[in-house]
Amino acid sequence: MGLAPDEIASLEARMAGPLDDLSAALFATGNWRTALAALAERAGFVDRARGIVEGLLTDEREQLSTENDYIIEGLMRALAGARDAQAFDTLKMLSRMHPSSQVRSNAAAWLFWYGSRGWEALAGPVGSEPGDSSPRVNRIRMRAAFRRGDPFEALSGGSTARRQAVLEALRSDLQFFDRESKKRRPELGYFEKEPRWLEWTARQMLDATLRPHAEVVLASQPRATWQPVVDAVRRAARVGTPKRGRRPGKKSLAKLETELRRLAEEIATIAASLTERGYVFVGTPLSPRAPDFADKLQALEGRIGAVPASLQLFWKTVGAVDLRGHDPSWERTTFYTRPEDEPLWLSDPLCVYSIDVALEEALDSDFDAADVLPDDHYGLVISGDAMAKAGYSGGVLLLRTPNPRLDATVEPTGQTVLEMIQHAVRWRGFPGFAHTVGRPPEIGAEASQR
Repeated sequence: MGLAPDEIASLEARMAGPLDDLSAALFATGNWRTALAALAERAGFVDRARGIVEGLLTDEREQLSTENDYIIEGLMRALAGARDAQAFDTLKMLSRMHPSSQVRSNAAAWLFWYGSRGWEALAGPVGSEPGDSSPRVNRIRMRAAFRRGDPFEALSGGSTARRQAVLEALRSDLQFFDRESKKRRPELGYFEKEPRWLEWTARQMLDATLRPHAEVVLASQPRATWQPVVDAVRRAARVGTPKRGRRPGKKSLAKLETELRRLAEEIATIAASLTERGYVFVGTPLSPRAPDFADKLQALEGRIGAVPASLQLFWKTVGAVDLRGHDPSWERTTFYTRPEDEPLWLSDPLCVYSIDVALEEALDSDFDAADVLPDDHYGLVISGDAMAKAGYSGGVLLLRTPNPRLDATVEPTGQTVLEMIQHAVRWRGFPGFAHTVGRPPEIGAEASQR
């Protein structure tokens, strides 16, 4: 049953007053949705709705009543449905700053409806952390990053909270409810468009915090699709798990050293070519082996246990490499220094820290290989991830010690140390370009010849 004209007029008058009074009056009608819909038919409703939502900018309550939450959500829905341009900035500020997580999540959800402009506002700089205490807000922000078209390299890294939000964004896509067919189906098909998401999700199963979220995502796919991938990831993790034991034999070491010497020559050629081309390095592209390398390696292993031979030999043959920076002749920059730099190319430049950095970090840690349990491991950081190497606040690449094996898995890439370096050299120092549309032509041309 509809409301009488005088009842609607009374409710309309309440829109000029406090939110609490409006909420109470709408719920007193017995059907607040019908009452709000009736108000929405009145001239000037969008302006009045905007005024109430703007009032939240000065409302510092961390917890609004359930009634208020419902009404605010309805008003924001109306503003987003009308694509009200004046409300956009208000929703943006509320989604970032309001003390109530419910207000932030409602504002983010309806900001999403503004399309590309809303996605840009929600996602922030490419590769940035969502940074909210509310998992729902973080999920919406990562969904916006997906919709904006951020590349896999920018979406897949970061903190545990960020990766959880990515998993939730993937779940939202996979479990989209099609109102016409009344069935769930992928909305945009991120798994089909980017096959690496399947293996990435499987790797999150190794993190106890993320496992439940990864399981839900995988369960949305046929078991035959994901079970072999999960099994392979688990086997690789077991292979890469440090174990005490004998070091590799002389023949294996000789073969590995030969390959790393070849790679060292390639890396030197790449660095020289970049310098000649005018590439602007952030740091020192090549640092030779430390003169007291043997003493430092002994001190490092005395602190964190055996270091895999592949990393030892890299330090011995190359020293350290840092190809972070940008080429002024390229269409886009590859290192962030200011907002105008975006969108960047995530080139994922080859970067491996020196033994000096490793030793300094180890000495600052509480880990002591002489006084740990058999299953205790040290996380030896060897580089930043693609986001960190692009100048953002990103994650790290590490391997676990003690590990006396020939090679070791680099977390979270799934590659071994040798595979990571080989892949980077194949792409002339910038493996991120392997999946970049419109990459510099010289990079693609050189890589295709290898």
